[in-house]
Amino acid sequence: MAGGAGTRRDDAVVPGQVGSQVRQEIKELLPAVADAGGLSNVMGRARPDSEVFLNQEARDRVAVLCRVAPHHLYKALPAWAQEEPRRRFATGPAAQFHHTPEMVLPWGPACPKCTVRRTGRVEGVRLYLQPWQRVCGSHRAWLMQVPGTAGCVVALPAGELWVQAQKRHRKLSRRGAAVVGAFEVAQAVTASWWQRMWPREQLWPARLRALWEARVEWETWQVVAREAGTYPETVALAALLADGAFRRRVVAEARGGVPFRLADLPSLPEAVARCLRRPWLVEELAAQTSGPLFTWAYQCVRARRGGQARWAQRGGQETARAQPASG
Repeated sequence: MAGGAGTRRDDAVVPGQVGSQVRQEIKELLPAVADAGGLSNVMGRARPDSEVFLNQEARDRVAVLCRVAPHHLYKALPAWAQEEPRRRFATGPAAQFHHTPEMVLPWGPACPKCTVRRTGRVEGVRLYLQPWQRVCGSHRAWLMQVPGTAGCVVALPAGELWVQAQKRHRKLSRRGAAVVGAFEVAQAVTASWWQRMWPREQLWPARLRALWEARVEWETWQVVAREAGTYPETVALAALLADGAFRRRVVAEARGGVPFRLADLPSLPEAVARCLRRPWLVEELAAQTSGPLFTWAYQCVRARRGGQARWAQRGGQETARAQPASG
């Protein structure tokens, strides 16, 4: 259960909103939820980006306060029954704050204009977000997660670039786990390029400054803005990596061996450069002997070789069993 101003997922009323309903902040309400004989069984420090984990007794109290059935809360809140607080307290309800990426699912601030339209009031709301839910298409905004804060709503430049990228991403996500994995690889690839920022890269530095929110320090912004700044290219690259015909072409170019650099698989740098409309990437990528893109290609080739070896081994065993005994 997310802490802070409030959390929404779909149309469910969830515990983070109870504070506003009873005219209390969540930091004031939570000690009452976890009260045991006059003592507050709350562990950890509340931050704007915290997640709150409750034991069963505390969850029961929250469900009563919300007037929402527990099974609805379970569906709306990924952390509702994920973990019991450590057994520091012998009895009674208990709560524990977490804020590390390992414990808190990806989230972001809700679009303020959408919130006003749906609730009729200005209110800070947080959302659990899938990777294909970062863009508010109606108001051209990026819903950014910023560690240690309640998030940042970033106005996007005019045009359809991010909106169309998200539509494509959502469509790709319906194809299953393989595409999800391809997007994760693409994210790692563009993140490594963002950190390196080649001299011939012109679009990303311009985007970085165009998107900059002055309330975020520039040094911090260069880190947290990476996902937004590279999103159109990340989706395009994910679509390419998820294409089965493209993977087979990459494997065929290996000719049974393994690549030592991406130049050994010439269709890969060429296709990536064409996909991202950066002709100069061919030269940059061809020389790579490591990095996320090279690792992806290497694993594709190795997986194919391993599959062929297993198939050959099974075929040989079956042939041996089918042959009549001599003598």
